[in-house]
Amino acid sequence: MKVLSGLFRETLMQWNEDDGITSSAALSFYLILSLPAILLFSVSVGSYFLKARHLESAIIGYIDLVAGDTLIYLVEGLLYQIPDIASLTVGAAISFVLLVWAGGNLFRQFKKIIDNMWGVSGPESDWLHHFLKKSFASVIGVFVVGFLLVLNTFVEAFFLMGYGLLNELVPFNLKIIQYASSFSNFLILLVLFIYIYRVLPEAKIGMRYVLEGSLFTVLLITIAKYFFAFYLSYGNITTVYGAIGSIIGFLLWVYFSFIAVTFVAEMINVRSKSANRNKSA
Repeated sequence: MKVLSGLFRETLMQWNEDDGITSSAALSFYLILSLPAILLFSVSVGSYFLKARHLESAIIGYIDLVAGDTLIYLVEGLLYQIPDIASLTVGAAISFVLLVWAGGNLFRQFKKIIDNMWGVSGPESDWLHHFLKKSFASVIGVFVVGFLLVLNTFVEAFFLMGYGLLNELVPFNLKIIQYASSFSNFLILLVLFIYIYRVLPEAKIGMRYVLEGSLFTVLLITIAKYFFAFYLSYGNITTVYGAIGSIIGFLLWVYFSFIAVTFVAEMINVRSKSANRNKSA
């Protein structure tokens, strides 16, 4: 317990020194800017493997707890604007490139902030190689999100199909499927944060610390999600803010989620350095 409290205090001190609050706000801003492009790209590419409406349902289902009708209508309206990239036209190619570039902004900012927290800077020489490497990692991040969305939809479809088959033989509660779906969402988020903490930064920290940090991040985000769902259900945010109350609640959830992300990023670095000091002692 003493070790954990010491780790928390040191992490909090370093996080404050690195201005984690501002970094969290910056990431929230970049997410709002990049989210439309990431969603459109994910559904556009994913529609090659699944029907677009299944992917749209997966997206709506994930934010449903922290999003009211107003925000859901906005997301549905956005998804109606999916560009047709099925045919190899100049317009489709331009749309594809713009979506990837816009979506990559979030991951470029992720890399910049984590590198700053971990005390890593890009090499002064060979800047072109560094720039291309950073851009490539950011673009891959967009593809990772799209792949995970498709994978999550496949998993949910598999669970539902399995439920239909097994229920004819051995009837069981549908909540089991809901729990399994929630667990698959948890694992997919875990993979995403392993990519963010392990692949994006210049410094390579041990996989053990990255895995622990990613697990802790997803736990905090999930807790925040259900906390804000409870708040939206029983609070008076819609009374105070009117129709945009659910949007305010969603933005608060995003902001607090990124506070968790930046804090854990700092914790991973602190824990890794502490372990290295103990080994050398």
